[in-house]
Amino acid sequence: MRSRILRVLSLGLATLVAAVVLPAAPARADWGVTVNVNIQVNSPFGNLGKVTGTIQFETNTTQFRYDLTFCRQSSYMLPYLEVRRNFLSSPTFVTIIYGNYNSNPPSCPNGSGTVSGTVTTGTIRDLYLTLYGSTFGWSGEYLVYDRSQFLDSPYA
Repeated sequence: MRSRILRVLSLGLATLVAAVVLPAAPARADWGVTVNVNIQVNSPFGNLGKVTGTIQFETNTTQFRYDLTFCRQSSYMLPYLEVRRNFLSSPTFVTIIYGNYNSNPPSCPNGSGTVSGTVTTGTIRDLYLTLYGSTFGWSGEYLVYDRSQFLDSPYA
C-alpha cells in the first residue's frame, strides 16, 4: 500500500515537473485566404508604376504575407507600397514595401522585381495598400501620385 502511494505521488510530481519545465509548442500560423493585388498609379503624363501579386491573411488576424511584383513605368522615383491596417475604424501605419527592381523585362523596361515577406502587426480587420509614383509637371514641379486598394480580412 505504501509503495502504491509513493508511486502515485512520484507520478504526480513527475507530471507537475514536466508541465513546468517543458516548453509549450510554439504558436503556428494558419494561413487562410489569398487576395489578389493589382494597383496601377497614373498621372496626366502617363503610367507611373504598377504592383501585382497576392496577400494572404493569417487566420489569427495578426499576420499577413505577400508576394508582389513591382513595375516601374515612367515614375521618377521607384514606386513603393504603403500598408495601413484597420482603415475603416482607426487607420494604423504598418509598413512600407519596396520592390527590388533587379530586372528589365520587355513589359517593364524601367525596372521590375518581385518581393516576398511576412508582416506581424496588431489585429488586422482590413488592409489599405497605397502605391506611390512621381513625375515632373509642365513647369518642372515635382509631383507625387498615388492609387490605393482596400483588402478586407475575412477573419476579423
